[in-house]
Amino acid sequence: MGTLKILSWNVNGLGDKIKRGIVSQYLKRLSPNIVLLQETHMMGNMYRALDRGGYKMVAHAGYSSGARGVGIMTHKSLPIVIHQIREDPGGRWVAMSATIRGTRFNIYSIYIPPRLHEQALLDIGAVLLQFPAGQTILGGDFNLVADNDMDRTSNVTHRPRGSPLLEFMDAMGLIDIWRHCNPKAKQFTYHS
Repeated sequence: MGTLKILSWNVNGLGDKIKRGIVSQYLKRLSPNIVLLQETHMMGNMYRALDRGGYKMVAHAGYSSGARGVGIMTHKSLPIVIHQIREDPGGRWVAMSATIRGTRFNIYSIYIPPRLHEQALLDIGAVLLQFPAGQTILGGDFNLVADNDMDRTSNVTHRPRGSPLLEFMDAMGLIDIWRHCNPKAKQFTYHS
């Protein structure tokens, strides 16, 4: 099938034209096939402003111009047949079932706001179970970690054991591919 390059990115708002231009330049430089965006903060057809630089927004779920919003963009040269799209009215997830280069994929862009973990994971799990068999790709900002010791910078020693994200992954038969390929690495995209 060849390599499929996927980028997941919490953009923290794309209402500003200058920021959209920066995102477009970054995508041009990295050249991913699929882009999973979180916190777009875009409503209605505002996301059409992102259809440039060889990319097209194929699925988007908005919430408000100040919060949430997720999207899935594909490069226009990617041979894709979209079968189904499901959108969360709360702007926390968007799901797409598609065939890419002859392989069936179920692709999700997910943003779970802090303190909404349990219900959001239940909703996402329900959608996962409704889609047909295929390669499943979840990307996003879960505001959760699978392993408190490996996935956080904090030195707090009295953290609760167990992780709703890990329990969700186990129940759905999912793996964290980055952690699978980097079992001992402590690397972060966000530092508090």
